[in-house]
Amino acid sequence: MACVNTLGWGQNEPMDEARAVLDGTALAHAEMNALAQLPLGPVGHLTLHTSLEPCCLCAGAVALMRIPRVRYLAPDPLFDAAWDHMATHPELASRRPEQLGPGTGPASDLARLLPLSFLAFWDVATLADYSVADVDLAHAVLADTPLLDLAAAGAPLADALGAVASLLR
Repeated sequence: MACVNTLGWGQNEPMDEARAVLDGTALAHAEMNALAQLPLGPVGHLTLHTSLEPCCLCAGAVALMRIPRVRYLAPDPLFDAAWDHMATHPELASRRPEQLGPGTGPASDLARLLPLSFLAFWDVATLADYSVADVDLAHAVLADTPLLDLAAAGAPLADALGAVASLLR
């Protein structure tokens, strides 16, 4: 999930039915959906809030739009050097946002484990880039019936945070 102040918000929707231009595409990242809702004009006062450290696609969009701050809950080992790489490009280096993150606590744990659980479900090769402990936790999230039941029931976020916290104990 991503939010730019209260002007726009988005969630990952690569498999959803198309309602907007990016929906149902591989570009339907939460950050991209949130950024696409911003009106044209100055953005110096905005902060992108996101659950996961932005990937190369989203980091590039943030830089091109000149969003000055990005606050994220969890790091993403696949893209932890994306910002550093952008710093080598003359135009993007001047647009590199202040990065505030990762966070700590149950919300950060959930932000870290949910996308990793998606990767674990598909058993993709990129799992090798993550810590063994986190991959084991991702598999535990997939096997945890109460957590899946909470998701299916549309339970409040606090209930999901509690379920993830119990997995981490």
